[in-house]
Amino acid sequence: MAVVDACTRDGQGGSPTAVVIDDATLTDDDRHATARRTGTSHTAFIDTSTADTPTVRFFACAGELTNCGHGTIAAQAVLLHRSGATEHHGRQRTAGRTFATTAIRRRDGVEVWFDQGVIALADHADATGGGIIAALGLQRTDIAADLRVASPGTPRLLAPVRDHPTLLSMQPDFDRLATECRRLGYLGCFTYALSPTAGTAAARMFAPAIGVTEDIANANSVGCLAAHLLDTSGNGEIEVHQDMLGRPSSISASATHTGSGIVARIGGGRPRPAHRSRLKGHTFTVMIGCTVIGMSGRRWPMKRKIFGADAFGRAVEVTSLKSQLRTSPMGSVSRMTELRRGAASSPATLHIDLQQGCRHGLRRTETRAGASHPGSINA
Repeated sequence: MAVVDACTRDGQGGSPTAVVIDDATLTDDDRHATARRTGTSHTAFIDTSTADTPTVRFFACAGELTNCGHGTIAAQAVLLHRSGATEHHGRQRTAGRTFATTAIRRRDGVEVWFDQGVIALADHADATGGGIIAALGLQRTDIAADLRVASPGTPRLLAPVRDHPTLLSMQPDFDRLATECRRLGYLGCFTYALSPTAGTAAARMFAPAIGVTEDIANANSVGCLAAHLLDTSGNGEIEVHQDMLGRPSSISASATHTGSGIVARIGGGRPRPAHRSRLKGHTFTVMIGCTVIGMSGRRWPMKRKIFGADAFGRAVEVTSLKSQLRTSPMGSVSRMTELRRGAASSPATLHIDLQQGCRHGLRRTETRAGASHPGSINA
């Protein structure tokens, strides 16, 4: 498992998003349990059994989601890094829909874009949004224009507030907001303030109904906003900043008219590892439930070289895997035993049992872990 920061701004912040190369032995209960334990708001599971078009599923604390924009950005960044390529134009399958993706390695990271698909817009929101406005801690006079429901698969309320100070001062009643969103069938509420200069906006996304009180970055809602702006003003280009949780994010979207309806293309961020420790001049993160760990000698503990397969399938060398894992926020090493010894030219296979919730996504009680990717992913 890799944890990456999706939709960063100027190399900072972004939404920590867990990305797991899926295992066919996992059940949906296992995936849900993994999502609850990663410490991130969303987890992407990538099924690479169909290499040309990987299937990606998304889980949050409350269960599986139809789609996830910043999760798609994080997943595509991981796939590009895993491939070793500098650019990839491919396709992703999520929730029965197959769509185009682009990932390009830039000097400062990986740029990712994807096609969101048709966005349905509904105009009846003002008749049903009063309870949500109150739950947001707002008055009707705080709303700058008509509310609107937008759905790229899951509906959410778009609520324009009159100015940036109003956006920053909001203090929602999350229990009430969750109740209202469930009653109306909304994923959540995307509140935004357009800047005086066209093309940018500040926003906050609240989705307590799915266990996310406030989202650091919500790419699909930015696509919805672009579709709404195209429909109402004729300009579907927007860059949205979300800043409230101390992790600045930036997402861009471009909406266009097609014969099927309004569609949007979304890009954002520079995903990078979120949890890192420094070993031998390289930056690593901790993976849970990943590939085999090898060692160059016959016994543990040892003082010689230790090898592991990183999150992208490449060999990495560390001097002390044990101390690295102890520094990780994911847990510490409680027990390490050798399961099978390889020949002198073949690394041994090790089993590492971790404490503090590190049995992520495995059906058996054991957990395998290793050093993750060098800290150079930005997408």
